Amino acid sequence: MTAGLSRRSLLGAAGVLALDAQFARSDEAPRVKLRLLSTTDLHMFVMDWDYYHARIDPKVGLVKIAALVAQARRENPNCLLFDNGDLLQGDPLADWCAAPGRLPEGALHPMFEVMNGLRYDAATLGNHEFNYGLAFLERALNGPKFPYVSTNILRTGGAPFLPPTAVLERTLVDASGAPRQLKIGVIGFAPPQIMSWDKSRVEGRIEVGDAVEAARRHLPGLRESCDVVVALLHGGIDFSAHDPGQENPALALCQLPGLDALVLGHQHKLFPGPAFAGHAEVDALAGKIGGVPAVMPGFWGSHLGVIDLDLVRDHDRWRVAGSQVEARPISRRDGESVAALVEADPATVAAIAPAHRATVAWMDQPVGHFAMPVDSYFCWAGYDPATALVNEAQLDYGRRWLAGTPYADLPLLSAMAPNKSGYTPDSYVDIAAGPVALRDAADLYVYANTVVALKVTGAQIRDWLEYAARAFLTLTLDAAGPQELVDRRIPGYNFDAIAGLTYRIDPTRPPAFERDGERVAGGGRIFDLRYQGEVVPPERAFMVITNSYRADSGKTPGANAAALALRAPDANRDAVIDYIRARKNKNIGAPAPAPWRFVDLPKKIAAAFDTGVGAREKIGEVPGLRLIREAEAGYLRVGFDLG
Repeated sequence: MTAGLSRRSLLGAAGVLALDAQFARSDEAPRVKLRLLSTTDLHMFVMDWDYYHARIDPKVGLVKIAALVAQARRENPNCLLFDNGDLLQGDPLADWCAAPGRLPEGALHPMFEVMNGLRYDAATLGNHEFNYGLAFLERALNGPKFPYVSTNILRTGGAPFLPPTAVLERTLVDASGAPRQLKIGVIGFAPPQIMSWDKSRVEGRIEVGDAVEAARRHLPGLRESCDVVVALLHGGIDFSAHDPGQENPALALCQLPGLDALVLGHQHKLFPGPAFAGHAEVDALAGKIGGVPAVMPGFWGSHLGVIDLDLVRDHDRWRVAGSQVEARPISRRDGESVAALVEADPATVAAIAPAHRATVAWMDQPVGHFAMPVDSYFCWAGYDPATALVNEAQLDYGRRWLAGTPYADLPLLSAMAPNKSGYTPDSYVDIAAGPVALRDAADLYVYANTVVALKVTGAQIRDWLEYAARAFLTLTLDAAGPQELVDRRIPGYNFDAIAGLTYRIDPTRPPAFERDGERVAGGGRIFDLRYQGEVVPPERAFMVITNSYRADSGKTPGANAAALALRAPDANRDAVIDYIRARKNKNIGAPAPAPWRFVDLPKKIAAAFDTGVGAREKIGEVPGLRLIREAEAGYLRVGFDLG
């Protein structure tokens, strides 16, 4: 179905006609229909292409969003287009662009070549913009022909990292066809957690403050000088009370006077939509927070945000008399199949083509050979060769790295969470036996983290594992049918398995930590924690190879900057790729089994979890697993017995 004929297109046009009808009913004051378009969390998904599996992916891509932008502009020429951050990192195209020497001083980053062609009006930064370091980011930011704003990011010492706000002067057309000069103010915010998530890259160079406090300083002046004010918040909606440094402060931000529209992101969800229903200040159907029109348009180019503002001239100012909000999709899922709702924009495809072709060729490089398949479909049942292989690679790296250091004689462990555990129905590792290309190896570790070594005690390791085990829901021994095993509200990348140990998990026990990280009195699921067959004493010291995010974020008990012993110069992903390359002429066999398993229970209970449809033919290869049924939105429901 083409963009021009889609149901979404017709509905969008109908919305504009409805506003036209409102205008036609009154000629008392000039009226302008202003349309605000937005993208967020693109993560360099420019093409509708899966670089890890070398195939078309109809669910993603700025090339598809570009067609929706053109459609939206045809419906209403009074359009502005914004990006809300997490733009420059996230897929192999991003890694190719950021490789040493690929973006010399004065060169145009391929993403900004595309965005300049699409005539973006303004943008803000997300947290992942800092993953390749400040030098790369600042070179890249020389490329956009539109302003970047960031209100709460400062250089150390207090100078702005970017302009805190921007004023866009635009000539718009009112309902009578007359030109109207309007000033649209733009203000942007990033998560303060950048200072921990990318600590090694930004510490001592920038400071990221609270978004709401920064808004209090800058919003009044911007409001005074502009007709319309738009906030670009690389953050989302948190129903809890605002605390300084809150990651997702949309509720508190919308309580401040002066905002006319808000673009959200960071949480990789949709708003309007049911994900954020249930709060008095949030209208999840109309798309309003505290009365402010707001949109969160998905991630990876899945949706285009559209906010239509009905502006009326009231004495000497313009005011918002009405609004409509939607997130327009590029695809629709029907069970296991996905239908494209729009064709790729040819001009955008042409603009990214050289970088895309180079990335495809780069990812096609042969790096090794697997003797058996490696996947992550059953990671929640304790069968996870993908995570096990990464842990083996990190242990190999750690042995060589720590040799000759004061830490060389300490027991060495490795911590890794499932890299892909079902964030979307297609988000699983699935590498066939046989030749391994760079795209396969890179799929084992997709994040731009670097290797670190932590010195921790047995007590800290227990806390670390307890924090990971909160990923399971609490099961009961007397349930009649299969019980849901996994708490999908907790990201899979927090479920660390620590190789070099053995331990058991009891999901019938209450967790030691709540979802928010608060300790639960009397809770605990980790049992029989051993190293080389011996019970781990609380005071025994270990070295754990893990990633910079785990060490710097400060979220995981036991794994934090206080335990940091050494930082390596290499990325975890490169450690994995080099491990496979070093064995290029060998068959890499079965990785070590998972270090954990579930405890024996007094009676058998049935548990269930969702996995990808690619697991259908593999279920019989794992003892005890059984297919229950097709699950919603392209997943399979898998069951097994604990006991």
